[in-house]
Amino acid sequence: MKLPPSDASVSLVGRSPARHPVPEAFIFDLVILPAFRRRGFAEDAMLELEVYVRRLGLTQISLHVFEHNTVASALYDKLGFVAFNNRLIKKLA
Repeated sequence: MKLPPSDASVSLVGRSPARHPVPEAFIFDLVILPAFRRRGFAEDAMLELEVYVRRLGLTQISLHVFEHNTVASALYDKLGFVAFNNRLIKKLA
């Protein structure tokens, strides 16, 4: 795994709500500092996370990605993530 210099920050936070019947890890946030983007750090972090999650005995990883975040969406597609659920909202005037 290519790690950023010690002054960089890669943050992964995970949890799994109890209502899910499948043992899963949930990625709450993945942030790569702008100076370190487009160098493969996010992909490396996700691949290492997958190894760790498997060791924990969990069977899936889930996350939320905003539709406008096409760079992240492309990464998740490359890593094998698929759309599972849609969130609906209604804006009130």
